Amino acid sequence: MNNVKRADKLAYGIGNLSYGVMLQMVSAYIVFYGTVILGLSGRLIGLVVSIGVIWDAVTDPVMGYVSDNTRLKYFGRRHLYILIGTVGMAFFGLMIFTIDRNLDPAIKASLLVVHLLMLKTFSTVYATPYMALGAEMCTDYEERTSIQSYKTIFFVISMVFPTIICMLVFFKPTAAFPKGQLNPYAYTDMGITGAIITLAAGLICYFATIKYVPKLPKAEPKSSKGMQLMDVYYSFFQLLKNKDYRSVVLGYMFTNIASALVASIGLHMFTYTYNFTNIGMSMAFGVMFLFAALTQPLWLVIAKKREKKGAVIIGAYSMMIAAVLFIVLLPFKAVVATMPALVLPIMALMGFGIGGMLLLPYSMVADTTDIGELETGHRNEGMYLGCMTFTYKISQAIAIFIFGIALDLIRFNSGLPRQSDFTNISLGLLLPVGCFIAIFLSYLFYRKYSLDEKSVEEIQKKLRESKEREC
Repeated sequence: MNNVKRADKLAYGIGNLSYGVMLQMVSAYIVFYGTVILGLSGRLIGLVVSIGVIWDAVTDPVMGYVSDNTRLKYFGRRHLYILIGTVGMAFFGLMIFTIDRNLDPAIKASLLVVHLLMLKTFSTVYATPYMALGAEMCTDYEERTSIQSYKTIFFVISMVFPTIICMLVFFKPTAAFPKGQLNPYAYTDMGITGAIITLAAGLICYFATIKYVPKLPKAEPKSSKGMQLMDVYYSFFQLLKNKDYRSVVLGYMFTNIASALVASIGLHMFTYTYNFTNIGMSMAFGVMFLFAALTQPLWLVIAKKREKKGAVIIGAYSMMIAAVLFIVLLPFKAVVATMPALVLPIMALMGFGIGGMLLLPYSMVADTTDIGELETGHRNEGMYLGCMTFTYKISQAIAIFIFGIALDLIRFNSGLPRQSDFTNISLGLLLPVGCFIAIFLSYLFYRKYSLDEKSVEEIQKKLRESKEREC
């Protein structure tokens, strides 16, 4: 299949809201919610979140294997899991934001761990088959990027929801809570709304793409040997021998470490270092995500002219420059607190870079699966995507744990309405310096990627010839 209807691309892209909205809500608020609202320590929250991310990562390759080898006539390899994952994510995402803050700290921490593990489990059940579905809906080099652009647009929208819509709608200042993000009751309303969006978006994707099941690749014949867990992980590490795939996986891993830093520390930095209200934060994140979404057509043009590798490197340059500009801005934090618009050009530049670095990797992975099929005779999009998510989630877990410890080391105290100058300056440095380092490492790996349109077409030609000989 080389042509996918625009309406079906749209419906598939909407499916990313199901996965994205709830996960982005948790990513954006879990550290702030856990430390400020539930009153748990930064070190404990870092540990709790890391446990959830590690569990999420460990289950990804298994889910990829299970999905690749599922044989269901009506649901195919992907759609049953998309349906189950949608319901589970909605329910347990809501549970996270309804924990009673008056409970004993040990109970609050335990509930947070349980709900987070269940959310991560169902997100894996949904996301790995969902991403594999997008990779196998067509084989055309440019059409793959087009499909991923729809997914990326809705992923950016899912990032907009917690950082902009929620700030404007749920975290309005009140007499009791002049800074609305400190209002504990707003989190329940946010959780309910997120659960509704998760259900609706997942069902739209499911019903719009179920018709593709007869045309999608089928699971290979069963072997006489049953699935062994260690075989799954062995196969997972074997994929990393594909040097182009390895370049994308490790490049994307460091990109996501940067995004984990923004999600974990961004709210703290803008709340305390720059003293932003909900309006100021909505402006800042709104511009960033608006540029990430609106520049998607531009990234398609850049990728066509500069190839996918050249385009993703341009995205890395943009994000590194934005990080440096934030460091330059820090000495003027008092001025920025009264004029939030000063950060908007920097956030626009960062949004432009994010747009490219979120769009291109999944399209690049789809191309590397062709190499894997040519070398092994097996096509396992689920394993490729599961391996990719495993790698960056493990690294995110480590990074988030370190960020939690860093909050304690810089003497962040959720009980104080204002932090010390040392803490405020440290928060203002932690985010841009960490982002710059992570994106620079990402850039180093993307430089090693070697595929382009001509080489992918040659690989696909060899695949067609091989299949014709088998017939």
